[in-house]
Amino acid sequence: MLEVAKWYFIIGLCCSIYIFIGFLLVRHRIENPISFDESITLAGLTVLFWPLSFVSMVLNRGFIEHLVTEVPFPFSDKSRQEAMDRNQKEMKDSWEKLPLCGQYVCARGLDEANYQYTAATFIFKSSELVELLGNDPLSLNRRDSEEAKITNWLRHRDEQLHYYTLALKVWQRMPYIIIKAIDQGVGECYCPECSTSYSATELLNPKDTGTSLTNYKIFHCPNHHLIHKTESIRFIL
Repeated sequence: MLEVAKWYFIIGLCCSIYIFIGFLLVRHRIENPISFDESITLAGLTVLFWPLSFVSMVLNRGFIEHLVTEVPFPFSDKSRQEAMDRNQKEMKDSWEKLPLCGQYVCARGLDEANYQYTAATFIFKSSELVELLGNDPLSLNRRDSEEAKITNWLRHRDEQLHYYTLALKVWQRMPYIIIKAIDQGVGECYCPECSTSYSATELLNPKDTGTSLTNYKIFHCPNHHLIHKTESIRFIL
């Protein structure tokens, strides 16, 4: 009996360490993960109740897939609410203290499936981007939409400013604006792996990929380097 208990806690300790290491690996890549204290609590509970954690792991994604698939660390209700409050404050502050908009706007490419930015940079002429967004239904019909706010910001640009204004990270619709711009052949993309800028019309758009529940819109440079990948369709069951 003592031998069984010993191995039970040894396995639980290994699962606990695995979960804690997982937290340490993803906390720098995703916004607002659970707190350090909460991760300690979760790891401690896993020592005692590791069979439940193991079953949950297998049912959700399969044991092997769980080891190789990058997913966000689980949020607690407290952390989720704190993250939402902080995000709302950042959004409000961003619109109250907008950077000056000049002749050009740039934005980082996104790899949404892995919760990180790509190395690529998208560059747009402000005049072309405002024309694109000015005809967008979200910009025309919803004044409170992010598209409408960005359009208004672009319209008040200073053409004498020749520098590139970086789109703020808190602008959640920017990845989708990038897709619209590429589809319309607007702008260009600098790929650091090629050390080359490509026009939107030169970018490759392979068939959308994803899981059974999520599809991703993906773009590569002509040399097949990933420059942008963001969610296009999600099925909610």
